[in-house]
Amino acid sequence: FAIAVSYWIIRNEQEVGVFVFVFIATIVFSFTDGIFEFLVGFDFSGNQKAYGRLSGPFEKSGLGIFLAKMGIPMVLAFWAITRSKSKRFDYLAVIILVILSFTVFVAGERMAVLLLSFALVIGIYLIEEYRKYLLTILLIFVTGFGFALFFNKEMQNRIYMTTMNEIQSDPKKQSAYKAQLSAAIEIIKDHPILGVGSNNYRFVCKKPKYDPLGTKEWSRCLIHPHHVYLELWVNNGIIGLSLFLVVIYFWLKLFFKHRPDQKKDYLLLSGSLGLLLFLWPLSVGMSIFSNFNGIWFWVMIAFMLTCYRLRTGDPYIKKGI
Repeated sequence: FAIAVSYWIIRNEQEVGVFVFVFIATIVFSFTDGIFEFLVGFDFSGNQKAYGRLSGPFEKSGLGIFLAKMGIPMVLAFWAITRSKSKRFDYLAVIILVILSFTVFVAGERMAVLLLSFALVIGIYLIEEYRKYLLTILLIFVTGFGFALFFNKEMQNRIYMTTMNEIQSDPKKQSAYKAQLSAAIEIIKDHPILGVGSNNYRFVCKKPKYDPLGTKEWSRCLIHPHHVYLELWVNNGIIGLSLFLVVIYFWLKLFFKHRPDQKKDYLLLSGSLGLLLFLWPLSVGMSIFSNFNGIWFWVMIAFMLTCYRLRTGDPYIKKGI
């Protein structure tokens, strides 16, 4: 999918520009919808908060994580494309980033807050021209989040109490995330080399050995373990996980070429940063194979590969073939 998108859809610099502008428009619409939902209680489609989280234009919660994973890389790409045209685009990128950060802040998703903070820290380290803006946004973001967590009852319940339940000894008081991670680890212990087969976690997990307390009302088993590396290991074994890590290593080499002491290509950096956000090992979230998060991930891969091939002079890309 990623290779097909890279070769047939975003093939040259003009099409990369269109791709980035379309994504920026999508991001602006998404956080506008989310802020409207935050202010009036429902979004443009009539969806309401679920479990204390904003839905935005999605059928269920997912707005915060979408903006955190796709937002900063696409804003960085937008800035990389437009920075030489007018100073006004610099200000526009900062405004978009500020509103995006606010939306993630009120969306009620813990992992989205962590990923956005992580992305801002990386941006502060790597992007000198944006450093003062990013540092200001990060300080306001962290300070505002701290105050809200202290004074807002809903956020206390959503962030603090849910996190405390993660460390409960009673499995039925644990969140679905921790329960699924525990089940995946137990399955891996029994099938470490070859795994249980692609997409088979959902079936093996339901065995009484791995879900001893499962009932119709409560189960620790869903369709995937909610962790990229555990999902690969439990389904494909250490062999499949190792092959995936080899591919990721070569992709992320692009990212580490952008240290401050080296010449940077911000367009290429945006795609590499997006990949890093999806594959951060401490991130607990959705699958990269079986839901809408997978679409975002593989589209980001396609975008990164296209940017890389544009910069390395692939003749097929330059001709738009």
